[in-house]
Amino acid sequence: MLLRFTKMHGLGNDFVVVDLITQRFSLQEKHIRKLADRHFGIGCDQVLVVETPSRPDVDFRYRIYNGDGNEVEQCGNGARCFAKYVFDKKLTGKKRIKVETNTGILELSFTDNNQVRVNMGKPLLDPETIPFQADARAAVVLDEARYLEAARKNAHFLLTEMRREDGSFYRTRRNGRSHLDAYLEDYAFVTQGLLDLFEADGDPRWLKAAQEIQRNDARRAWPWATEAWLTVTAAR
Repeated sequence: MLLRFTKMHGLGNDFVVVDLITQRFSLQEKHIRKLADRHFGIGCDQVLVVETPSRPDVDFRYRIYNGDGNEVEQCGNGARCFAKYVFDKKLTGKKRIKVETNTGILELSFTDNNQVRVNMGKPLLDPETIPFQADARAAVVLDEARYLEAARKNAHFLLTEMRREDGSFYRTRRNGRSHLDAYLEDYAFVTQGLLDLFEADGDPRWLKAAQEIQRNDARRAWPWATEAWLTVTAAR
């Protein structure tokens, strides 16, 4: 059976969009992996699926799958492509729509210059719900040991379960398995989190890990670079 799809991108983040409203297809993990394969398939960062909603107060169901076939919760660039797709394909005539996701409802709207604006919902600002970097900073600001312990556990997990032997990182993990190559900004976030943790407890292993990541990251981004620099505040 043939499956119709559309290839799109948002700021270079590329997607395969599949409409399961106007066509019927039982999309399985094996199909998603094949679509996302850049050598033997179409190739994309994620597969976006358009479905009918399960509730009457929204317009569509928006589902996102990583290249390994696992369903994920959110993608802002994908949401922008999703809105353009359903409007261009005349699945809706609205300039403001609500879509159902695994984490709740997203509001997507078109601006006067035909750009898509995404309301990603209320951000999570509680340190206990934001791992690693927020925990490390909260430990310093609030002087609570539970945040420092949480940051240490998260740092240990990232360095032991999400990092390969060559120093590169995975981006996602599910069912005990790590998946997908980390993006360049992921290395920056991990490095900053380790520096925040070093400033919080003074343990030199976090600084050493941050320096190693920074050096590897520099070589990855700029192969001609021979050195990298870090500036940190003196440990408390």
